[in-house]
Amino acid sequence: MVIILAVLTLTGISYWITSIKGDIGSTSELAALLTLMLGALSFLGYIEISLMITVIVLVILSAKVQLMNVIGRITQEEIYALVRFVIIALLIYPFLPDENYGPYDVINPSEIGLVVILTSGVGFLGYVLMRVLGANKGVLLTGIIGGLVSSTMVTWVFSKKSKEQSTLNALYTSAILAACTIMVVRVFLWVFLFNKSLLAGLMVPLSILLLTAAGATIYFYIKDKKTNGKEESMPLGKPLELTNAMWFGVLYVAILLVISYANDYLGNEGSISQQVLPDYPMWMRSPFLYRRCLLFLFQSSPRRMPSCSQH
Repeated sequence: MVIILAVLTLTGISYWITSIKGDIGSTSELAALLTLMLGALSFLGYIEISLMITVIVLVILSAKVQLMNVIGRITQEEIYALVRFVIIALLIYPFLPDENYGPYDVINPSEIGLVVILTSGVGFLGYVLMRVLGANKGVLLTGIIGGLVSSTMVTWVFSKKSKEQSTLNALYTSAILAACTIMVVRVFLWVFLFNKSLLAGLMVPLSILLLTAAGATIYFYIKDKKTNGKEESMPLGKPLELTNAMWFGVLYVAILLVISYANDYLGNEGSISQQVLPDYPMWMRSPFLYRRCLLFLFQSSPRRMPSCSQH
């Protein structure tokens, strides 16, 4: 107890002296208190926890200058955008009911909320990567990462952004094509996992699509670098666009309605509509994944899966 009081007293005196000199930073004082806490944890036998905290603190302290530079460049609008996104993702979404409503039971508040979060998240990720890596690399990397979820979502986000920032049309086009390239890779993967018998017939057309999309991505990426030149002059746009994400949620519900209607009134022919409509987000619940996105693979397989309308 005496040691704790002594350390607290010395830390307080140190902070008071440095604050008089105009230095209001408290890194050294916090490090001293953490050192005391880590020593106490080690004495009590919590060696693993003490080591873990020590490593984390060392990493943070070693990157103090870089972190301060990053924090100093964060604007008030970016902080508000992050707060809004966290509120939606962590405070609102978990309480949305995971139940089906409306015609064909396609209105699921939880799934729609996830679509809105993913769509706004793609736009926010693109903004952050543009700030960190520059416009060219940031937008392209967003297209690649977003393509793992839904190329349609990436297309929606960057098509909207291209209207606001027409000077970056070629760059946004390359990101959309990058997402489409990933989409073709996803199709390869799903066919391989669920129905290998289709690979022989799909290998040539999918290979052509893959090479074409990848080639077009590289072309528009190089075109943008030649057109826009320095990245510092490129506008970043808004960090978070919730209205745009909500409209995509409306489109998502409309797509599900069309698919359900086609399956109900057109029978087996209705499953074709699932292939011509956009590949909406499918990383949600596994029943949703199987019924909505991979139905045609199983229908083409000798082991038939029940139609979507039966679930």
